[in-house]
Amino acid sequence: MIPPIDDFAAKMGNSDVERQLAALLRQQSEEDRLQFIRQLIAIGQPKCFRAALRLVKSCLKSRESLLEILNQGLRQADASVIENWIEAVIAGLGFKRVLSVLSERIESDPESVIKARYWLPKWIPEGNKSATDAVHALDELIASRIKESPQLQTWFRSIQGFPEKGT
Repeated sequence: MIPPIDDFAAKMGNSDVERQLAALLRQQSEEDRLQFIRQLIAIGQPKCFRAALRLVKSCLKSRESLLEILNQGLRQADASVIENWIEAVIAGLGFKRVLSVLSERIESDPESVIKARYWLPKWIPEGNKSATDAVHALDELIASRIKESPQLQTWFRSIQGFPEKGT
């Protein structure tokens, strides 16, 4: 049984404590591991957040759990930390699965896709033309979505530092 999260929250950032916690979590069911990691993220402290994402990499094994973490990151993350969410799941899900999730999400949440897209080159498998082509296809979806939406155009210009019309 995993001790209460409060017993660990103050100790996050200590590599020995995190290794012990990971060992405890690996003895639990996937659902219990996922629940603990969700709670650790919800604490809202940077050291707990970073520890939770390290635990994602070392403790979560099911595709469903990893997809849940990726989708949570896409919903919650700002541009400065979305990279961390992707990094936590990409080894378990694979580059193409992450791209697939982003492509499926472009209509419902284009901002998160655009923020995530910025970081994708970091994980393109070297020499993998199909992965590069898939990123280009995502770029085309993003460009099309931006073109269709005046609000998205304004938001996109603002994150790129372009002046708004009339300013």
